[in-house]
Amino acid sequence: MQSVYTSDFRSLLKILRHGILLALIAILPGTAFAATYTATASGNWSSTTTWGGNPAPGSTIGASDVVNINGFNVVYNLANDLIINGQLNITGNGKLTTTDRNIIVGSTGQLTITNSELIMTIPGSGNLRNQDGTILVTNSLVQVAQNWEDDSSSGGERTFIGGLPESGEKMPRIKNPWTLYDGACIEIATKSSGNWENHHPQTLKHGTTLRIINSGHFVNQSQIIGSGAAPHLSALGVTTGNLDNDGSWSAKVLNFALRW
Repeated sequence: MQSVYTSDFRSLLKILRHGILLALIAILPGTAFAATYTATASGNWSSTTTWGGNPAPGSTIGASDVVNINGFNVVYNLANDLIINGQLNITGNGKLTTTDRNIIVGSTGQLTITNSELIMTIPGSGNLRNQDGTILVTNSLVQVAQNWEDDSSSGGERTFIGGLPESGEKMPRIKNPWTLYDGACIEIATKSSGNWENHHPQTLKHGTTLRIINSGHFVNQSQIIGSGAAPHLSALGVTTGNLDNDGSWSAKVLNFALRW
């Protein structure tokens, strides 16, 4: 009888341990399973060689995950759009290239580009869409094949310090704050026609330049705010189109040209 009891008791302990483990897995925060991917060579996103022989990140960067591209050229070659719910850092003259894919920054996502490049190839398709996430660009080239899209509902942040954010088509319905300063040069409609459509206060300072290369309109239905020493806008240029100001405008412009 003793041996039977001992066997049954051990079985019960195993069941209890299994149940406790499953419960812990269910309630542990995502950080317990966070992953960091760091490029160690130039190459395709899907290649383990690019990531030092470690598993490659998928098309969705999880909320607790971090992807670092520092000084290497990585080509995003997956079939699905790139979704950033965690952190994607492109630094140290690194470069990320995509073709015919969207990049979506979720509410927990952060895209940081410092002294580097994000290239969504032109000609080609693909939008950079912010859904309440954070985009911080410093002295970098960001080329978007089609549109910079703002799908934010409650916030998010977009800050450009120097560098060249470029849109092949348009920047439609900007609904949350953008901050542009220290010589940032924004070029819109480099591939075809497109508008800058502003529906939320935007801050410009330290000599920003805004240019609509092909046909398109500069539309302000909120506020264009100047901060710091003037001029806040070194140049505002519209090649073929209008400047429609239905909001308030306090930013000082040094040079303005229609028919750039």
